[in-house]
Amino acid sequence: MTNPTIFNFQRNGAWNSSYSFHYECAWLCFYEYKTHVTQLSLEEETLRASLNIEEEYLEGFVRHETDQLHVQAYRAATSAHLFACMAIEGSINHYGTIRLGEDTYKALLERMGITEKLSLIYLLCLEKKYSLQSIL
Repeated sequence: MTNPTIFNFQRNGAWNSSYSFHYECAWLCFYEYKTHVTQLSLEEETLRASLNIEEEYLEGFVRHETDQLHVQAYRAATSAHLFACMAIEGSINHYGTIRLGEDTYKALLERMGITEKLSLIYLLCLEKKYSLQSIL
């Protein structure tokens, strides 16, 4: 038995969402992170090979000299993570709005946490109960 109040995702209409922008930003930040980590590894190797410092002080000095690269890599990784989360939630919001209609979506789901929102959309739209244990 299907619920007649749930709209087909392929229905007519113009829908706009910013989740694709966040998705693209997540990938750009991820590639920036990879670039910084590669640069960081090369810099650390170069410093270790070129310095004539006692072993007990070497790692501390290398860390000090590459601190800015660590900060840049961490900033890029954090940005990638945040943009990925925004893209996932934006995609879920977009899907829920199209399937349930904007009024119903806002009334039922808009202010829920992301895991509760995803579970309820799955239940409402696909009429199946979703549990984390079933996929683990």
